[in-house]
Amino acid sequence: MNIRFATYLFLLITSLLTTQTACAQEDPWNLSLDQFNITYHSFAPWYKTSYYKKQYRIAPDSITRYQGRYAARLQYAPEAPDRSDGQFVNIIYPDVPCKKLKVTFYAKIAGGKPGGVGVLLSQDKGEKTTASDMLTIRDTAWTLYSLELDMSKFSFPIDHIRITTGYSGEESMWLDHFTILADGKPIQETASFCKPVNETIQPLTREQVTRLALLGQIWGFLKYYHPEVAKGNLNWDMELFRMISIAKNTTTDAAFSDSLLHWIEEQGTIKACRDCSAEMPKEALAYNIDLDWMKDPHLSVPLQDKLQFLLANRHKGPGHYVKYDRASNALFQNEPEYKWRNSDYPNENFRLLALFRYWNMIHYFYPYKNIIGKNWNEVLYTFIPRMAEAKDSLIYNTFLVQLITSVNDSHANSYNRIVAKQYELYLPVITYIYNDELIVTGIYNDSLAALAGLQKGDVIEKIGDHTIKQLIEERKGLMSGSNYPTTLRRLSYQNTIAGGREPQVMLTVRRNGRSFTRQAQRYTYDALNYQYKRDSTYWKILPGNIGYVNMGLIERTQVDSMMQALKDTRSIIFDTRNYPRSTVQQIAEYLNAAPVAFAIYTYPDFDYPGAFRWSKEISKCGAWDKKNNKFLYGGKIVVLVNETTQSHAEWSTMAFQSVPGSYTIGSQTSGADGNSSLLYLPGGHSTYMTGLGVFYPDKTPTQQVGVRIDKTVRPTAQGIKEGRDEVLEAAIAYINGKRS
Repeated sequence: MNIRFATYLFLLITSLLTTQTACAQEDPWNLSLDQFNITYHSFAPWYKTSYYKKQYRIAPDSITRYQGRYAARLQYAPEAPDRSDGQFVNIIYPDVPCKKLKVTFYAKIAGGKPGGVGVLLSQDKGEKTTASDMLTIRDTAWTLYSLELDMSKFSFPIDHIRITTGYSGEESMWLDHFTILADGKPIQETASFCKPVNETIQPLTREQVTRLALLGQIWGFLKYYHPEVAKGNLNWDMELFRMISIAKNTTTDAAFSDSLLHWIEEQGTIKACRDCSAEMPKEALAYNIDLDWMKDPHLSVPLQDKLQFLLANRHKGPGHYVKYDRASNALFQNEPEYKWRNSDYPNENFRLLALFRYWNMIHYFYPYKNIIGKNWNEVLYTFIPRMAEAKDSLIYNTFLVQLITSVNDSHANSYNRIVAKQYELYLPVITYIYNDELIVTGIYNDSLAALAGLQKGDVIEKIGDHTIKQLIEERKGLMSGSNYPTTLRRLSYQNTIAGGREPQVMLTVRRNGRSFTRQAQRYTYDALNYQYKRDSTYWKILPGNIGYVNMGLIERTQVDSMMQALKDTRSIIFDTRNYPRSTVQQIAEYLNAAPVAFAIYTYPDFDYPGAFRWSKEISKCGAWDKKNNKFLYGGKIVVLVNETTQSHAEWSTMAFQSVPGSYTIGSQTSGADGNSSLLYLPGGHSTYMTGLGVFYPDKTPTQQVGVRIDKTVRPTAQGIKEGRDEVLEAAIAYINGKRS
């Protein structure tokens, strides 16, 4: 650890520990074991694993306990028909810098063989074990046990500590009242490293925004390009925290550039490569790369030259932070989640870290950055003041969600409980947005819906003083969607239009052409006592000898028997308005006489982050094999799609479209084809992005636009009211030779 960084860390820690009055806080990790959910039989966030022996039951014990409400009892129970418990585990996210970390707990055994409690400390997301210990529990009376870990050799922050307990005896072991001490003080009573202590929020100047943006870009560039940084040899998040203060407080461009240049040189010597070049390889796809910011006039010429030298002598291949997964899309690893106390509203450093980490992941590895619909550099400049100046948890989390959804990718889901809480109460009816109107398509609770005076088929025109169109415009930034129909679906599905925090709300409703107002009650979802009626039809034969297959239900083990059952039908309708279970390749063996190409994709080039390459092979499906009792189906193939057809469903649809004469009916699909990549953000937030660029063999795109459709059919208001499936009706009409 260099002296400059050590001084910065000491001052930051001193500020946290001396300016905040220590006070007892809620037990976020349930170390006391007093929080037990009877419904789920859980001591969450403690969880059970079966990595040891599946011969134990882990349950609360309110009789034999050290103190409080419960102790955890690990009981030998080989006779239990449902035994599956093994180890009892908790993952703790230590958010206080310290020299010594001590874990204490009380334990006892009934007798017989001893039990054991182990503590494993991990320095990063990649489960790199750095310290561990195991204690043997022998006492039959409550006894205090402890483990102490020397933290001096670890660089803070540490991703997590895993407390793992297991029992190998044939009776019982009890555990109770865990504590974690940071330098002798209970960790819950010490200010979290991410807590905004004495933080005074002031509007950023234009110069500060510019320098922070350039810092975020250079920090990300070094993360993936610098040979030493890309190896993970440095605590790169903490380096960012050190430089944020410099970026905000430096008064001239020259001084700022000198600081950045010195910072880069601190990261280690970069060896010149004789055969290297800053030029893009000819076979790489350059449409998505953007490094023009390196020539920003606010950066000095020596700094620009240094960045160009780094570009030419860059790290190549997978690195510490990103590598290929099995499908060749980006797998982000070793990104600490910082699931710390106060992470719902962390300090400015962590708020900006969330922005810079996400922005750079998209900037270098999102295959569709070129069609997001906005300049990605401008997104960075827009969100810097939003994140830095966010005054409370709701504002910060709202901006975080809006940042994620700004990529306009249906894969970019991110559940945020702070934002979701604003829409936690439900009307007693199921709604669907159609032509910017909210239609009641079902009932959550009959009696409560009757009390509200709402019926299936009603059109809700206004909620309070806002029209549905106004609410859509106001809240669409909270939903990810590659296209507008998908955004509307998610607004409905996630209760973001009809939901709210006010128990009572005035509705303007239209029924049979007449509008009226109603005061309706909202409820928690559990209070609605809704029993979801899951479709259990895997396949069936419709009137007229037409086969129907629900691709969201059919399993691989059922494909052969299904095709045998539908062998003599005139046509088979494959419904992909769901999420298929990886069966299309197996089904296609009955549909194509020989393998047929149906998709080609692009994948990230880790030798030049930001560039992509075409896959060498084109995805094919079908390989009719008469020897394995397969037959070649001779009827028509029809595929049903809509905005719920996403990712693997779109991929499956493209495969079905390779069958000669196949016909696709429905409306625009989600436009998020291909495998997805998981992205971790500070505060325990996570999201996804489409990881591969997916195209038809002729390189026609599918992202945002969706798959090809032969006949567009959308539900109508009348059809929704009547509960009809108009897309399926259109498919049957097509098979029967009817044209409309």
